[in-house]
Amino acid sequence: MKKILAIDDQKDNLVAIKAVIKNHIPGCEVLTATSGRDGIKIAREEQPDTILLDIIMPGMDGYETCRRLKADESTKHIPILMLTAVKTDIKSKVKGLDTGADAFFTKPIDAVELTARLNVMLRIKEAEDKLQAEKELLDEKVIKKTKELKGSEEYFRTLIENSSDVISILDEKGNITYESPSHKKVLGYKTGELIGRNVFELVHPDDRERISKQFAGLLGRMGGIEQVNFRFLHENGTWLYIEGTGKNLLNSPRIKGIVVNYRDVTKRLIAEQAGKQSEEALRNSEYLLRESQKVAALGSYILDIPSGTWKSSSILDDIYGIDKEYNKDIAGWLQVVHPDDQALMQDYFTTNVLGNHEPFNKEYRIKRINDQQERWVHGLGKLEFNDDGNPIKMIGTIQDITERKQAEIALQSIATQFSTISGLEFFEKVCRHLTKTLQIDYAFVGEFLPRENKVRVKAGIGKGKSIKTFDYDLDGTPCENVVVGAVRCYPSSVQSLFPKDYLLVEMGIESYI
Repeated sequence: MKKILAIDDQKDNLVAIKAVIKNHIPGCEVLTATSGRDGIKIAREEQPDTILLDIIMPGMDGYETCRRLKADESTKHIPILMLTAVKTDIKSKVKGLDTGADAFFTKPIDAVELTARLNVMLRIKEAEDKLQAEKELLDEKVIKKTKELKGSEEYFRTLIENSSDVISILDEKGNITYESPSHKKVLGYKTGELIGRNVFELVHPDDRERISKQFAGLLGRMGGIEQVNFRFLHENGTWLYIEGTGKNLLNSPRIKGIVVNYRDVTKRLIAEQAGKQSEEALRNSEYLLRESQKVAALGSYILDIPSGTWKSSSILDDIYGIDKEYNKDIAGWLQVVHPDDQALMQDYFTTNVLGNHEPFNKEYRIKRINDQQERWVHGLGKLEFNDDGNPIKMIGTIQDITERKQAEIALQSIATQFSTISGLEFFEKVCRHLTKTLQIDYAFVGEFLPRENKVRVKAGIGKGKSIKTFDYDLDGTPCENVVVGAVRCYPSSVQSLFPKDYLLVEMGIESYI
């Protein structure tokens, strides 16, 4: 049963405190004292779990009572909750804490708050009692083991023989005078096989000079310690990576040598190296993925269907022309969609995707939020379902397909507008149409002359005007690879890339597709 000791010179206060505890902390015994001296006596005899102590009392006040309780070995571990009549009396609280109080409570007494604070004190006392019991039990075990092993040669031998580390003792010349039994498991040598050998003969040639310097430096520091790492020759002829610590105990009457405690870290280093290589490969893979997504104008998203909110990659934010603060919900997505397509896309998403559980697969127009530019995108999305078969998430991509869509529209327009004409007139009108639709300065239609490695321009439009027929030498030009079926795109500085192409300079061309 828990015990709480209340110390207060006012009996009415004690009655009230006792009633609160009885009503709110069942099964708790309440002890009372009307003076500090009586309270200290009861605390020593009864060992309560918490003490509730009033500050203002005649004779020995609460501060002195608290100081004496905390100075007594038998009562110093008992939590003390001091009572003060002034809520903002900082000086009293500081003085109380200085004498050892654990917490404060302000009168008049509020039953709920007092109960809560007392429960905290009781939990603290319970935890401290548990820790103390564990400490005492541990101390008993340590004392027992120490008595059994202290001063015993068997104690030292047991530690050495069961250690996974190897312990060696070297003389001042580096000769091995002692090897622990674990050296056979780690290094592969038979017991006693290394005794008398010079350790530097077994160190890798590339590490020998460095380790020799460390050893020489340690010889001059009695009691000094040196961290070492090197490669050591295994009995089977392979090299092990070793790390350890050397300590100079040449002045120790019983040791008279350099004690080296070391271990085999070969597997760990190999694993670390493999981990670094894996991390580097992962970083490279992530970099390639990001860069390829940038090149392809391919953004990604995750839609949480119950909340209707979505998260997007930075590339998708660029495609939509939004920033991190943009409202990413269904309404926010529809605001990005072109006004003429909003009703269509809302119906498609609600009916086909959410209703029929179809994958999202749609090409649609958008109007970028930041610049109101009209673009075409291709949206893909895969639904994920809960155990009840309801969609809870959609993961997908959005790709900017504006250029492809414009080309398709241009080709459709060409097929519609110029289906009744042919010959050079057809080519010239196609070129004129392309310059307007794609907003480019020059468009040509030519015949490839493979023997001369030239293109003979049949028709073309340059800055709105018809271009006369001429031959174009392909050597050192961006067209050289195009004529064999390759695709070339130079978004800027094309003149510096092909300095021999005089037409690029004459026409003032900066980019080439």
